[in-house]
Amino acid sequence: MTGIDTLLRDTLGLATGSIGPRVIDAAVSARMAATGCATADGYLLRLRIDPVERGHLTEAVVVPETWFFRYPESFAQLVALAQSRRATLTAAAPFRVLCVPCSTGEEPYSVALTLDRAGFTGLFRVEAVDVSLKAVAATRAAVYPASAFRETGPVPGREVFTPVPGTADRYAVPDLVKHAVGVRVGNVAVPGFLAGEKPFDAIFCRNLFIYLTADARRTAAARFHQLLAPGGRLFLGHAEPVGAIDPRFQSVGPPQAFMVRVAAPAARPATEPAVESPKPLAVKAPAVTPPAPAAPTPAAPVAPADALAAVRNALDAGRAADAVAPLTAHLSEAPTADGYTLLGVAHLMLGRPADAERALTQALYLDPGHYDALVQLLALAQTRGDAAAAANYRRRAAKAQASHAEGRR
Repeated sequence: MTGIDTLLRDTLGLATGSIGPRVIDAAVSARMAATGCATADGYLLRLRIDPVERGHLTEAVVVPETWFFRYPESFAQLVALAQSRRATLTAAAPFRVLCVPCSTGEEPYSVALTLDRAGFTGLFRVEAVDVSLKAVAATRAAVYPASAFRETGPVPGREVFTPVPGTADRYAVPDLVKHAVGVRVGNVAVPGFLAGEKPFDAIFCRNLFIYLTADARRTAAARFHQLLAPGGRLFLGHAEPVGAIDPRFQSVGPPQAFMVRVAAPAARPATEPAVESPKPLAVKAPAVTPPAPAAPTPAAPVAPADALAAVRNALDAGRAADAVAPLTAHLSEAPTADGYTLLGVAHLMLGRPADAERALTQALYLDPGHYDALVQLLALAQTRGDAAAAANYRRRAAKAQASHAEGRR
Protein backbone atom coordinates (compact mmCIF):
# COMPACT_ATOMS: atom_id res chain seq x y z
CA MET A 1 0.00 0.00 0.00
CA THR A 2 1.35 3.41 -0.97
CA GLY A 3 1.43 6.42 1.30
CA ILE A 4 -1.46 7.96 -0.62
CA ASP A 5 -3.50 4.76 -0.28
CA THR A 6 -2.84 4.86 3.46
CA LEU A 7 -3.87 8.50 3.69
CA LEU A 8 -7.15 7.80 1.84
CA ARG A 9 -7.79 4.86 4.13
CA ASP A 10 -7.12 6.84 7.30
CA THR A 11 -8.99 10.02 6.33
CA LEU A 12 -11.93 8.59 4.34
CA GLY A 13 -12.08 4.95 5.43
CA LEU A 14 -11.67 4.21 1.73
CA ALA A 15 -10.63 0.74 0.57
CA THR A 16 -8.69 1.85 -2.50
CA GLY A 17 -8.88 -1.65 -3.97
CA SER A 18 -12.65 -1.20 -4.30
CA ILE A 19 -12.07 1.61 -6.80
CA GLY A 20 -9.01 0.19 -8.53
CA PRO A 21 -5.41 1.35 -8.86
CA ARG A 22 -5.96 2.89 -12.29
CA VAL A 23 -8.60 5.27 -10.94
CA ILE A 24 -6.42 6.24 -7.99
CA ASP A 25 -3.31 6.66 -10.18
CA ALA A 26 -5.20 8.79 -12.70
CA ALA A 27 -6.62 11.00 -9.96
CA VAL A 28 -3.22 11.45 -8.31
CA SER A 29 -1.53 12.21 -11.64
CA ALA A 30 -4.14 14.84 -12.47
CA ARG A 31 -3.82 16.50 -9.08
CA MET A 32 -0.01 16.40 -9.22
CA ALA A 33 -0.17 18.21 -12.54
CA ALA A 34 -2.67 20.73 -11.18
CA THR A 35 -0.53 21.50 -8.12
CA GLY A 36 2.85 21.39 -9.88
CA CYS A 37 4.17 18.55 -7.69
CA ALA A 38 6.89 16.67 -9.56
CA THR A 39 7.08 13.57 -7.34
CA ALA A 40 4.65 11.33 -5.54
CA ASP A 41 6.47 11.94 -2.26
CA GLY A 42 6.14 15.68 -2.74
CA TYR A 43 2.43 15.37 -3.46
CA LEU A 44 1.94 13.13 -0.41
CA LEU A 45 3.55 15.81 1.75
CA ARG A 46 1.20 18.38 0.21
CA LEU A 47 -1.77 16.19 1.07
CA ARG A 48 -0.68 15.82 4.68
CA ILE A 49 -0.41 19.56 5.29
CA ASP A 50 -3.10 20.93 2.98
CA PRO A 51 -6.74 19.98 3.80
CA VAL A 52 -7.97 21.83 0.69
CA GLU A 53 -5.86 19.59 -1.55
CA ARG A 54 -7.09 16.52 0.32
CA GLY A 55 -10.56 17.72 -0.59
CA HIS A 56 -9.63 18.02 -4.26
CA LEU A 57 -8.26 14.47 -4.31
CA THR A 58 -11.41 13.25 -2.57
CA GLU A 59 -13.49 14.80 -5.35
CA ALA A 60 -11.41 12.92 -7.91
CA VAL A 61 -11.87 9.47 -6.39
CA VAL A 62 -15.43 9.41 -5.05
CA VAL A 63 -18.11 7.84 -7.26
CA PRO A 64 -21.14 10.17 -7.71
CA GLU A 65 -23.37 7.76 -9.66
CA THR A 66 -27.03 8.33 -8.72
CA TRP A 67 -30.41 9.34 -10.13
CA PHE A 68 -33.91 10.23 -8.99
CA PHE A 69 -36.05 7.51 -7.40
CA ARG A 70 -33.43 4.79 -7.70
CA TYR A 71 -34.95 1.53 -6.38
CA PRO A 72 -38.62 2.71 -6.41
CA GLU A 73 -39.77 -0.01 -4.00
CA SER A 74 -37.71 1.67 -1.26
CA PHE A 75 -39.82 4.81 -1.54
CA ALA A 76 -43.05 2.84 -1.27
CA GLN A 77 -41.72 1.30 1.94
CA LEU A 78 -40.65 4.74 3.18
CA VAL A 79 -44.20 6.05 2.78
CA ALA A 80 -45.57 3.00 4.62
CA LEU A 81 -43.18 3.67 7.50
CA ALA A 82 -44.16 7.34 7.64
CA GLN A 83 -47.85 6.39 7.59
CA SER A 84 -47.32 4.12 10.58
CA ARG A 85 -46.00 7.12 12.55
CA ARG A 86 -48.36 9.81 11.28
CA ALA A 87 -50.26 10.14 14.56
CA THR A 88 -47.09 11.23 16.40
CA LEU A 89 -45.75 13.67 13.79
CA THR A 90 -45.78 17.43 14.24
CA ALA A 91 -43.83 20.33 12.77
CA ALA A 92 -41.69 20.29 15.94
CA ALA A 93 -41.27 16.50 15.91
CA PRO A 94 -41.16 15.58 12.20
CA PHE A 95 -40.45 12.31 10.43
CA ARG A 96 -36.66 12.40 10.08
CA VAL A 97 -34.65 10.89 7.21
CA LEU A 98 -30.86 10.82 6.74
CA CYS A 99 -29.26 10.39 3.29
CA VAL A 100 -25.54 9.60 3.44
CA PRO A 101 -23.67 9.84 1.19
CA CYS A 102 -26.09 12.22 -0.50
CA SER A 103 -23.90 12.47 -3.64
CA THR A 104 -25.26 15.24 -5.86
CA GLY A 105 -28.66 15.29 -4.15
CA GLU A 106 -30.97 13.18 -6.29
CA GLU A 107 -31.73 10.78 -3.44
CA PRO A 108 -32.53 13.25 -0.62
CA TYR A 109 -34.77 15.21 -2.98
CA SER A 110 -36.43 11.96 -4.07
CA VAL A 111 -37.18 11.28 -0.41
CA ALA A 112 -38.55 14.79 0.11
CA LEU A 113 -40.68 14.67 -3.06
CA THR A 114 -42.06 11.27 -2.07
CA LEU A 115 -43.09 12.38 1.41
CA ASP A 116 -44.48 15.68 0.16
CA ARG A 117 -46.65 13.95 -2.45
CA ALA A 118 -47.80 11.41 0.17
CA GLY A 119 -49.31 14.21 2.27
CA PHE A 120 -46.57 14.82 4.82
CA THR A 121 -45.88 18.44 3.87
CA GLY A 122 -44.46 20.23 6.90
CA LEU A 123 -44.18 16.97 8.86
CA PHE A 124 -40.80 15.68 7.65
CA ARG A 125 -37.16 16.72 7.52
CA VAL A 126 -34.35 15.27 5.39
CA GLU A 127 -30.66 15.63 6.24
CA ALA A 128 -28.24 15.17 3.32
CA VAL A 129 -24.57 14.53 4.13
CA ASP A 130 -21.53 13.82 1.96
CA VAL A 131 -17.75 13.90 2.38
CA SER A 132 -17.39 15.63 -1.00
CA LEU A 133 -17.55 19.43 -1.06
CA LYS A 134 -18.45 19.34 -4.75
CA ALA A 135 -21.33 16.93 -4.10
CA VAL A 136 -22.62 19.08 -1.26
CA ALA A 137 -22.48 22.18 -3.49
CA ALA A 138 -24.42 20.36 -6.23
CA THR A 139 -27.04 19.24 -3.70
CA ARG A 140 -27.49 22.79 -2.46
CA ALA A 141 -27.85 24.07 -6.03
CA ALA A 142 -30.64 21.49 -6.66
CA VAL A 143 -30.56 21.79 -10.47
CA TYR A 144 -30.40 18.62 -12.58
CA PRO A 145 -30.06 17.48 -16.20
CA ALA A 146 -32.58 15.29 -17.98
CA SER A 147 -30.25 12.28 -17.48
CA ALA A 148 -31.01 12.37 -13.73
CA PHE A 149 -34.52 11.04 -14.48
CA ARG A 150 -34.13 7.38 -15.43
CA GLU A 151 -36.93 5.54 -13.64
CA THR A 152 -40.27 4.90 -15.29
CA GLY A 153 -43.59 3.90 -13.83
CA PRO A 154 -45.25 5.24 -10.65
CA VAL A 155 -42.59 7.77 -9.69
CA PRO A 156 -42.55 11.55 -10.24
CA GLY A 157 -40.70 12.66 -13.33
CA ARG A 158 -39.45 15.92 -14.73
CA GLU A 159 -42.97 17.34 -14.77
CA VAL A 160 -42.79 18.17 -11.04
CA PHE A 161 -39.56 20.15 -11.48
CA THR A 162 -39.16 23.72 -12.69
CA PRO A 163 -37.38 24.17 -16.05
CA VAL A 164 -34.44 26.52 -15.65
CA PRO A 165 -34.83 29.48 -18.04
CA GLY A 166 -32.09 29.89 -20.60
CA THR A 167 -30.85 26.30 -20.29
CA ALA A 168 -31.39 23.15 -22.31
CA ASP A 169 -32.82 20.28 -20.30
CA ARG A 170 -32.00 21.63 -16.83
CA TYR A 171 -34.58 21.32 -14.05
CA ALA A 172 -34.76 22.82 -10.56
CA VAL A 173 -36.20 21.17 -7.46
CA PRO A 174 -39.38 22.97 -6.29
CA ASP A 175 -38.59 25.44 -3.49
CA LEU A 176 -41.00 23.87 -1.00
CA VAL A 177 -39.21 20.53 -1.33
CA LYS A 178 -35.74 22.08 -1.43
CA HIS A 179 -36.32 23.87 1.87
CA ALA A 180 -37.20 20.57 3.57
CA VAL A 181 -33.66 19.25 2.97
CA GLY A 182 -30.65 20.29 5.04
CA VAL A 183 -27.23 19.77 3.44
CA ARG A 184 -23.85 19.46 5.13
CA VAL A 185 -20.37 17.95 4.86
CA GLY A 186 -19.60 14.87 6.96
CA ASN A 187 -17.82 11.50 6.98
CA VAL A 188 -19.83 8.50 8.16
CA ALA A 189 -16.60 6.50 8.67
CA VAL A 190 -15.66 8.77 11.60
CA PRO A 191 -16.84 7.43 15.01
CA GLY A 192 -18.36 10.80 16.04
CA PHE A 193 -20.39 11.21 12.84
CA LEU A 194 -23.46 13.42 13.54
CA ALA A 195 -22.77 13.37 17.27
CA GLY A 196 -25.64 14.93 19.18
CA GLU A 197 -28.21 14.41 16.41
CA LYS A 198 -31.69 13.17 17.26
CA PRO A 199 -32.46 9.66 15.96
CA PHE A 200 -33.70 9.19 12.40
CA ASP A 201 -36.79 7.25 11.37
CA ALA A 202 -35.07 6.17 8.15
CA ILE A 203 -31.52 6.21 6.82
CA PHE A 204 -30.62 5.87 3.14
CA CYS A 205 -27.05 4.68 2.50
CA ARG A 206 -26.67 3.37 -1.03
CA ASN A 207 -23.58 1.45 -2.16
CA LEU A 208 -21.20 2.98 0.36
CA PHE A 209 -20.04 -0.10 2.26
CA ILE A 210 -18.45 -1.65 -0.83
CA TYR A 211 -15.96 1.25 -0.92
CA LEU A 212 -14.96 1.17 2.76
CA THR A 213 -12.27 -0.70 4.65
CA ALA A 214 -13.40 -3.37 7.10
CA ASP A 215 -12.80 -1.06 10.06
CA ALA A 216 -14.68 1.82 8.42
CA ARG A 217 -17.59 -0.49 7.62
CA ARG A 218 -17.88 -1.54 11.23
CA THR A 219 -17.67 2.07 12.38
CA ALA A 220 -20.39 3.17 9.95
CA ALA A 221 -22.69 0.24 10.80
CA ALA A 222 -22.29 0.89 14.53
CA ARG A 223 -23.07 4.57 14.03
CA PHE A 224 -26.19 3.75 12.01
CA HIS A 225 -27.28 1.45 14.81
CA GLN A 226 -27.03 4.41 17.19
CA LEU A 227 -28.70 6.89 14.82
CA LEU A 228 -31.77 4.78 13.97
CA ALA A 229 -34.88 5.48 16.02
CA PRO A 230 -36.67 2.42 17.49
CA GLY A 231 -38.42 0.63 14.64
CA GLY A 232 -36.48 2.67 12.06
CA ARG A 233 -35.29 1.37 8.71
CA LEU A 234 -31.93 1.47 6.94
CA PHE A 235 -32.10 1.40 3.12
CA LEU A 236 -29.05 -0.03 1.34
CA GLY A 237 -27.90 -0.93 -2.17
CA HIS A 238 -27.79 -4.23 -4.07
CA ALA A 239 -24.46 -5.48 -2.79
CA GLU A 240 -24.31 -4.42 0.84
CA PRO A 241 -24.66 -7.32 3.31
CA VAL A 242 -24.76 -5.07 6.37
CA GLY A 243 -25.68 -8.07 8.51
CA ALA A 244 -22.25 -9.48 7.69
CA ILE A 245 -20.69 -6.31 9.08
CA ASP A 246 -22.96 -5.86 12.10
CA PRO A 247 -25.20 -8.82 13.01
CA ARG A 248 -27.54 -6.51 14.92
CA PHE A 249 -29.22 -5.74 11.58
CA GLN A 250 -31.53 -8.03 9.61
CA SER A 251 -33.26 -7.75 6.25
CA VAL A 252 -36.97 -6.97 6.21
CA GLY A 253 -39.60 -6.19 3.58
CA PRO A 254 -39.68 -6.84 -0.17
CA PRO A 255 -36.31 -7.86 -1.70
CA GLN A 256 -36.22 -4.88 -4.08
CA ALA A 257 -36.49 -2.42 -1.17
CA PHE A 258 -33.01 -3.41 0.11
CA MET A 259 -34.21 -2.53 3.62
CA VAL A 260 -32.95 -3.66 7.03
CA ARG A 261 -33.89 -3.02 10.64
CA VAL A 262 -32.29 -3.58 14.01
CA ALA A 263 -32.83 -7.24 14.84
CA ALA A 264 -34.90 -7.98 17.92
CA PRO A 265 -33.17 -10.14 20.55
CA ALA A 266 -34.28 -13.75 20.38
CA ALA A 267 -36.62 -14.63 23.27
CA ARG A 268 -36.02 -17.93 25.08
CA PRO A 269 -38.40 -19.70 27.49
CA ALA A 270 -37.00 -19.63 31.01
CA THR A 271 -37.79 -23.32 31.53
CA GLU A 272 -35.98 -24.57 28.43
CA PRO A 273 -32.23 -25.01 28.02
CA ALA A 274 -30.57 -22.17 26.15
CA VAL A 275 -30.04 -22.96 22.50
CA GLU A 276 -28.16 -20.58 20.25
CA SER A 277 -30.64 -18.84 17.93
CA PRO A 278 -29.79 -18.75 14.22
CA LYS A 279 -28.48 -15.39 13.08
CA PRO A 280 -29.85 -13.61 10.00
CA LEU A 281 -28.00 -14.52 6.86
CA ALA A 282 -25.60 -11.92 5.48
CA VAL A 283 -26.30 -13.00 1.91
CA LYS A 284 -29.68 -13.99 0.56
CA ALA A 285 -28.36 -17.07 -1.16
CA PRO A 286 -30.65 -20.12 -1.21
CA ALA A 287 -29.60 -22.99 0.98
CA VAL A 288 -27.54 -25.62 -0.81
CA THR A 289 -28.91 -29.18 -0.64
CA PRO A 290 -26.38 -31.80 -1.70
CA PRO A 291 -27.67 -34.25 -4.32
CA ALA A 292 -28.77 -37.62 -2.97
CA PRO A 293 -26.13 -40.30 -3.61
CA ALA A 294 -27.03 -43.17 -5.91
CA ALA A 295 -26.03 -45.65 -3.23
CA PRO A 296 -25.24 -45.40 0.50
CA THR A 297 -21.80 -43.94 1.10
CA PRO A 298 -19.80 -43.25 4.24
CA ALA A 299 -20.70 -39.92 5.83
CA ALA A 300 -18.39 -37.08 4.83
CA PRO A 301 -16.69 -35.20 7.68
CA VAL A 302 -18.58 -32.01 6.75
CA ALA A 303 -21.57 -31.99 4.43
CA PRO A 304 -21.66 -29.18 1.81
CA ALA A 305 -24.74 -27.55 3.37
CA ASP A 306 -23.07 -27.60 6.80
CA ALA A 307 -19.89 -26.12 5.37
CA LEU A 308 -21.77 -23.26 3.74
CA ALA A 309 -23.83 -22.67 6.88
CA ALA A 310 -20.61 -22.27 8.87
CA VAL A 311 -19.32 -19.81 6.29
CA ARG A 312 -22.54 -17.80 6.44
CA ASN A 313 -22.22 -17.62 10.21
CA ALA A 314 -18.64 -16.35 9.87
CA LEU A 315 -19.72 -13.66 7.38
CA ASP A 316 -22.68 -12.73 9.55
CA ALA A 317 -20.27 -12.14 12.43
CA GLY A 318 -18.05 -9.96 10.24
CA ARG A 319 -15.24 -12.54 10.05
CA ALA A 320 -14.70 -12.48 6.29
CA ALA A 321 -11.02 -13.40 6.63
CA ASP A 322 -12.04 -16.57 8.50
CA ALA A 323 -14.39 -17.58 5.67
CA VAL A 324 -12.04 -17.50 2.67
CA ALA A 325 -9.84 -20.50 3.46
CA PRO A 326 -12.69 -22.89 4.42
CA LEU A 327 -14.67 -21.79 1.39
CA THR A 328 -11.75 -22.29 -0.97
CA ALA A 329 -11.10 -25.76 0.44
CA HIS A 330 -14.79 -26.64 0.24
CA LEU A 331 -15.13 -25.42 -3.35
CA SER A 332 -12.16 -27.50 -4.47
CA GLU A 333 -14.18 -30.58 -3.46
CA ALA A 334 -17.75 -29.44 -4.13
CA PRO A 335 -17.97 -26.41 -6.46
CA THR A 336 -21.39 -24.74 -6.30
CA ALA A 337 -22.81 -21.39 -7.39
CA ASP A 338 -23.86 -20.64 -3.82
CA GLY A 339 -20.36 -21.33 -2.55
CA TYR A 340 -18.67 -19.12 -5.13
CA THR A 341 -21.17 -16.34 -4.42
CA LEU A 342 -20.31 -16.46 -0.73
CA LEU A 343 -16.61 -16.38 -1.65
CA GLY A 344 -17.28 -13.29 -3.77
CA VAL A 345 -19.01 -11.57 -0.85
CA ALA A 346 -16.11 -12.43 1.46
CA HIS A 347 -13.65 -10.85 -0.99
CA LEU A 348 -15.85 -7.74 -1.24
CA MET A 349 -15.86 -7.39 2.54
CA LEU A 350 -12.06 -7.63 2.48
CA GLY A 351 -11.75 -4.94 -0.19
CA ARG A 352 -10.73 -7.30 -3.03
CA PRO A 353 -13.06 -6.48 -5.95
CA ALA A 354 -11.00 -8.30 -8.59
CA ASP A 355 -11.03 -11.53 -6.57
CA ALA A 356 -14.73 -11.02 -5.87
CA GLU A 357 -15.53 -10.65 -9.56
CA ARG A 358 -13.62 -13.84 -10.42
CA ALA A 359 -15.53 -15.81 -7.79
CA LEU A 360 -18.91 -14.38 -8.81
CA THR A 361 -18.21 -15.06 -12.49
CA GLN A 362 -17.44 -18.67 -11.59
CA ALA A 363 -20.80 -18.80 -9.79
CA LEU A 364 -22.51 -17.76 -13.03
CA TYR A 365 -20.55 -20.39 -14.97
CA LEU A 366 -22.14 -22.99 -12.71
CA ASP A 367 -25.56 -21.32 -12.62
CA PRO A 368 -26.12 -18.57 -15.24
CA GLY A 369 -29.33 -17.49 -13.49
CA HIS A 370 -27.96 -17.19 -9.95
CA TYR A 371 -29.72 -14.06 -8.68
CA ASP A 372 -27.36 -13.15 -5.82
CA ALA A 373 -24.26 -13.48 -7.99
CA LEU A 374 -25.91 -11.33 -10.66
CA VAL A 375 -26.78 -8.46 -8.30
CA GLN A 376 -23.28 -8.50 -6.77
CA LEU A 377 -21.75 -8.29 -10.26
CA LEU A 378 -24.22 -5.54 -11.14
CA ALA A 379 -22.96 -3.47 -8.20
CA LEU A 380 -19.34 -4.08 -9.19
CA ALA A 381 -20.04 -3.00 -12.77
CA GLN A 382 -21.75 0.18 -11.51
CA THR A 383 -18.77 0.87 -9.25
CA ARG A 384 -16.26 0.82 -12.10
CA GLY A 385 -18.57 2.79 -14.39
CA ASP A 386 -19.23 -0.03 -16.89
CA ALA A 387 -22.77 0.94 -17.93
CA ALA A 388 -23.09 -1.79 -20.58
CA ALA A 389 -22.13 -4.59 -18.18
CA ALA A 390 -24.39 -3.13 -15.46
CA ALA A 391 -27.35 -3.07 -17.85
CA ASN A 392 -26.68 -6.67 -18.84
CA TYR A 393 -26.50 -7.86 -15.21
CA ARG A 394 -29.62 -5.85 -14.31
CA ARG A 395 -31.56 -7.49 -17.15
CA ARG A 396 -30.36 -10.97 -16.20
CA ALA A 397 -31.11 -10.42 -12.49
CA ALA A 398 -34.64 -9.25 -13.28
CA LYS A 399 -35.17 -12.31 -15.48
CA ALA A 400 -33.81 -14.61 -12.74
CA GLN A 401 -36.08 -13.04 -10.13
CA ALA A 402 -39.12 -13.32 -12.38
CA SER A 403 -38.29 -16.97 -13.12
CA HIS A 404 -37.95 -17.72 -9.41
CA ALA A 405 -41.28 -16.04 -8.65
CA GLU A 406 -42.99 -18.01 -11.45
CA GLY A 407 -41.56 -21.23 -10.08
CA ARG A 408 -43.10 -20.57 -6.66
CA ARG A 409 -46.65 -20.24 -8.03
